[in-house]
Amino acid sequence: SGDLALISRLLYCLELCREIVRDHEPHGDLFEALIDYLQRLDAGQAGPTSLIAFELKALECAGFRPRFNACSLCEGAIDDDPSFDTAHGGVVCRRCSHRVPQNFRVSKTLIDAFVKLQEGARVPWGPEQRGQGRALLDRFIAYQLGRKLKSAEFMDQLGVD
Repeated sequence: SGDLALISRLLYCLELCREIVRDHEPHGDLFEALIDYLQRLDAGQAGPTSLIAFELKALECAGFRPRFNACSLCEGAIDDDPSFDTAHGGVVCRRCSHRVPQNFRVSKTLIDAFVKLQEGARVPWGPEQRGQGRALLDRFIAYQLGRKLKSAEFMDQLGVD
């Protein structure tokens, strides 16, 4: 099952990269990030949190960077009761949450962990936090693409995070 988990992560990364860029647009930074992640995956140096870090980097390279460091509406500081809105591409503070009815609540701890990953920190997340992070990114990516990635569904079926 270890090989199947690695293969499912590899397929997911390839599908994500294929879907978030337009044909004939060069994305050297995305290609380099993909090669780096796949080499670490092959060497056994890429755990589940590394996949989340890769997704964030891939989204950033393609111009879809989710915003975690400030409110996506007012640009104010994030309070202790944040939510996330896929349509606005990021976290929303409590003061603005009434303006976006499709938002969903997230923990401040998760938002802080995303900020650290985007800043380059490589600290493994626990299973519960990974599950919450995976759910948030799945919703964000599905919104951006208009559908959930098939390989994400496959990973869900396998129980791979």
